[in-house]
Amino acid sequence: MNRIAVIILSILSPLFLQAATIGEWNVYPAYGDITDIQPAGNTVYVLSSGNLFSYHLSDNSVKTYGKGHGLSDAGITHISWCDQTKKLVVIFDNYNIDFIDQDDNYINLPDYYQKSTSLDKTINKVVIIDQFAYLCTGFGILKIDVKKEEIADSYQLNDNIADMTIIDQVMYAINSKGRKIYQANIKDNLLDPNNWTLFDGNKSDIFKEDEKAITLSTANVVVYDKKNDCYWSDDQKGNLQSFVLDENKEPVMKLEGIHPDGPQSNYFYFMKVFNNKLYTVPGGWSWVDKFLRPGMIQILDEDNNWTIYGRDVKPDFGRNFQDVSSIAVDPKDPTHFFVGTGGTGMYEFKDGEKVNNFTHGNSDDAIYSTLRTVNINQNYVRADGVVYDPDGVLWLVNGYSPNPVIAFTPDRKWLTYHPDELMGTDGNGYSNLTRTCLDRKRRYWIVNDYGNYPALFCFDTVNKTGKRFVNFKNQDGVTFTIYRVPNVSEDLQGNIWLCTEAGPLMLTEEQINDPTLGFTQIKVPRNDGTDFADYLLNGVFVTCMTVDGAGRKWFGTDNKGVYLISEDNNTQIEHFTETNSNLLSNTIESIEVNNKTGEVFFGTSKGLCSYMSDASETAEEMIKDQVYAYPNPVRPDYTGYITITGLTYNADVKILTVNGTLVKEGRSNGGSFVWDGNDQNGRRVASGIYMVNTATQDGKKGTVCKIAIIN
Repeated sequence: MNRIAVIILSILSPLFLQAATIGEWNVYPAYGDITDIQPAGNTVYVLSSGNLFSYHLSDNSVKTYGKGHGLSDAGITHISWCDQTKKLVVIFDNYNIDFIDQDDNYINLPDYYQKSTSLDKTINKVVIIDQFAYLCTGFGILKIDVKKEEIADSYQLNDNIADMTIIDQVMYAINSKGRKIYQANIKDNLLDPNNWTLFDGNKSDIFKEDEKAITLSTANVVVYDKKNDCYWSDDQKGNLQSFVLDENKEPVMKLEGIHPDGPQSNYFYFMKVFNNKLYTVPGGWSWVDKFLRPGMIQILDEDNNWTIYGRDVKPDFGRNFQDVSSIAVDPKDPTHFFVGTGGTGMYEFKDGEKVNNFTHGNSDDAIYSTLRTVNINQNYVRADGVVYDPDGVLWLVNGYSPNPVIAFTPDRKWLTYHPDELMGTDGNGYSNLTRTCLDRKRRYWIVNDYGNYPALFCFDTVNKTGKRFVNFKNQDGVTFTIYRVPNVSEDLQGNIWLCTEAGPLMLTEEQINDPTLGFTQIKVPRNDGTDFADYLLNGVFVTCMTVDGAGRKWFGTDNKGVYLISEDNNTQIEHFTETNSNLLSNTIESIEVNNKTGEVFFGTSKGLCSYMSDASETAEEMIKDQVYAYPNPVRPDYTGYITITGLTYNADVKILTVNGTLVKEGRSNGGSFVWDGNDQNGRRVASGIYMVNTATQDGKKGTVCKIAIIN
């Protein structure tokens, strides 16, 4: 170790803080549903819940793959092993194609994905023959040369092909209905449709099953591994297992329970960070779609370990545990929480076990459904939007009911409220009361995400009064046609934001007090020398939003990815899409930020991913033991951002040499300040100790921390 490093290490505390790098993406793929298994010698590749992992027989290790970590995309539909080339063919749902060789080298073939055509590009099956992968598609057959990693031919049969094979130099293809079989000699020009003829034979005569095929009642997928002379299967719980057959052809287990750590499901309709843990539920029901997603609670802790609850919950009232749409964690006990659902009432959990399913029969008739009285569905009960207030009272909404707002007190008493503003003409609360938020003034905000009556409601939990916001016009008098209002949120200034398909709309305190004033649509100056401005994200279908520690808004959209907008709403800082980032999908169902770390989680249509932002929650005051920098020391191989955290809002930060020379200065983003390790001229600073001086935004002296740079 050189002399400067010895000096630095002797000055700094022996505890060196490490954290995720600013700008880093993480993917959290689910592996709960195995749909394909591909033996490949000493490796077994497994397709599970649209994601890929492999098991290695030599050392019993498991490897996972994901977008940004090898794979070029997300949402896998097919995998197939080409033994001649020793490569795995990976097909994505957008028709992108990857190859993985035995040394874990990744090659992308985007040609089919990028091809603009009126033909049906759907891929039904992948058949490997020699060095080629034949893709059975909606228009015919696409031939891929796996060795050269390129498209070899395209046979347009103008039919939806389900399977193909080659026997004695004759190619056979069968359509999806199983009624047409095409044949052609592979020596002929197969690009010419005239060289294909219809074969009037029996499917079973041509497409023979593997003689080793076996079915197990305990498995969805069973594959015979010729090289290892064993079977690979799943156990219907997301676990890979292998077995052989005894003399009675009964399965004898060899390996059981192989499963990568991760969530069970790729659905993240609602997320909530509490005590540095991410609590998630899959969702969800709306007037547009009945999701019918299996109910569960998936929790990610600070060490990136997953805990799954609720997979084995049995219904108490004749309906499945499904469409879980919200979760509220007891502020006094994180092992105690409630979940709301889109049709089976509210569930209570303690230590991972269900202890109650509250519905019309056991809630003093608080949770109720008018549908029961008209025999539409005797057991259908909405109980949504669960949230705790500071006094430990649990609030929820109850659509299709004369009790649209319900409180469950800490002493387990039920209170119901039915202000006129939340009641329809039939004497019931509106039908699709879904997502909610409780603002700092204890106002309970509720969206009615229903095309026939989209609305935003406010219930003052202190004064027990209600308000209705259905005047969808902006400050300029422009009226919107609104069908969807999927979410509501509060910013750091106390403004209320409504997510709609027309873009984000905002309510100031004046507009909250007078609902006839309509909404504010933020105007963003063009800064082109004119006085013109454009409405913020005008016409973009915003599905969800959250606010980070710096007051910046993260907007999730229906099909345009994620936008990050500055605190003053005038600057688009980022626009993440699935093509310019490791965002898994442009369709976003939920966004949640861990303001302690700055990690922003995105619940997409293809699963969960996250981005490490440069903003975190603010501190009330800057204390020496809580203001620190990471990584520290900064070693020679590190080129990312250095983060100073534990700062107050908009704190003044100056980075100085030990001689007092100014190196960098600026203001904190929430409770964080990031430094690229360069001086004010953009040059990398020299090895040494650098002092971080801080002050509050009104000039009061803060504290000092040190950063060690080793080049």
